[in-house]
Amino acid sequence: LFYPKAPDYEVSGYAQAGYGNYDDRQLEGAISAPIIDQKVAIRISGMLNKRDGWTRDLVSGADLDGENSRAFRIGLLIEPIAGVKNVTTYDYYQNKYNGDSVILTGIRPVAPLLPAVFGIRDSALAALARQQARSVRVTESDARPLVETRRQGLTNRTDIEIAPEFSVTNIFGYRRSYLNYTSNSDGLPLLTSTSGPFAGAQFTVLNGSAIIHTEQYTDELQLKGSVLDGNVDLLVGGFYLKSKPFGANGTGA
Repeated sequence: LFYPKAPDYEVSGYAQAGYGNYDDRQLEGAISAPIIDQKVAIRISGMLNKRDGWTRDLVSGADLDGENSRAFRIGLLIEPIAGVKNVTTYDYYQNKYNGDSVILTGIRPVAPLLPAVFGIRDSALAALARQQARSVRVTESDARPLVETRRQGLTNRTDIEIAPEFSVTNIFGYRRSYLNYTSNSDGLPLLTSTSGPFAGAQFTVLNGSAIIHTEQYTDELQLKGSVLDGNVDLLVGGFYLKSKPFGANGTGA
């Protein structure tokens, strides 16, 4: 189990930065501080990561395999009375860049996706020869690759000590995710038919895409305690999950 660092009543924090090739820029930091000592505290953290891509698409001129992400998180700790603790955390993440590169490395002698009737096998072999003659960090794409991701969530955990031997915990969660993805799955450019009834026509062999919108609610309730002078430990609980789309969902090729 992974938990985000919770706020505490000591003023603390950190900051770090990095720089690398392809104009790679990294920033990250956090600060935690009390609002009301021993009652309310807050923690804020964030990160930024941007880097140019390292694969050039000759068709669009875009640099693929880049990075453009950012995220932040806010946590609020409230302890209104002894035995009651509540932590609420909101987090947000976004990444949008020009997509991932796919490099053509070979064509099988019998390639079902290159039927003779379309007359595109010669064009595919010519594309392979061009790819082998240049760097693996240069490609020709008949799609415009894209990766766009957004995720956000809200978590609330409440711990209540009913008695020295018994406590109740409730954990509520909300998640919302969005993904838009397009890929040049075959590593090929548009192929021009060189023979047959479609001579001169252009064809795409295989590209892939996906779009996902999902929304999720969860709640977990736990009753913990011990009986018989501590000889028996009890844990009784329940878990609820509701997940549904809030927009278009699907994949395509």
